[in-house]
Amino acid sequence: MIQGQCGQEFPQRVIWLTETFRWQAAYDKLAEHGILSVHLPLTASRPLTHNTLLWQAVCQIKQYDWLIFPDAEEAELFFDMLLQCRTDVRTLGHIKLLAGNQEAEQAVRKRGVFCTFPPYETQEETVRKMAEQSCRRERVLVLSGQHKAPGLLCACSRYGIAFDEVPVCQMVRTGKKLDLLLPDDFLVADLPQAVEAVCGQLSQQERGKHILIALTEGAGSAAQQAGFMVLRLSKKSVPALLKLFQTKGGETHETTTDLSGRGRDGDIALPDRTGETGD
Repeated sequence: MIQGQCGQEFPQRVIWLTETFRWQAAYDKLAEHGILSVHLPLTASRPLTHNTLLWQAVCQIKQYDWLIFPDAEEAELFFDMLLQCRTDVRTLGHIKLLAGNQEAEQAVRKRGVFCTFPPYETQEETVRKMAEQSCRRERVLVLSGQHKAPGLLCACSRYGIAFDEVPVCQMVRTGKKLDLLLPDDFLVADLPQAVEAVCGQLSQQERGKHILIALTEGAGSAAQQAGFMVLRLSKKSVPALLKLFQTKGGETHETTTDLSGRGRDGDIALPDRTGETGD
């Protein structure tokens, strides 16, 4: 519990700045330990209206060899446009489909088609596998939405994969506010835009006092540049997150801006209050 003004106590909190809440397992596990999860999306993605670029891409889909969906929303918007253009899904028979995560793969499968191979844990690994199965002459189409595609696009560039990019969404602010941020609150963000939104509500000094848990590289880089203490978290590292809560209480070393690292079991290794790295 956190001791507040006038002697009242508050539960330790994790404030999720993600647009959608997909970490139900983490939410449930934290709740078991008396840690409150608050979902406060500061940004939201909205489909682009009158998207002529997407319409043109669907009309010319036969010229592509690979079609990449970074997330489920991009897949849904693509197949909706396919219907609007009265294009049979069998037109995709020659195209190798690739999903950036499990949600995107499920959205593709729901339409009666299948990805060439299931997504790996990171987009970098997924693109590496794609590079092994493709040749330089093949044309690649990436549908970008929710601003989650930059990491995937950078990975394509690193592996020498040329691609065409079609944006399908735009990012907007929700207008929600961080009314009361307690000293021991943790923030969780998956997009750089969410980090930018919270920076507009916190001073540089306030940011330096809080740990931001980054679910993506982009969010982690933005948070570090903004002055947050940054922890990279994966689905496997809920125990590491719990350990962080249990050890928090002293002052964090001023130079500690990146709390990421790997332990022996594949989870994130967290620093204890003396500055030494735990297992």
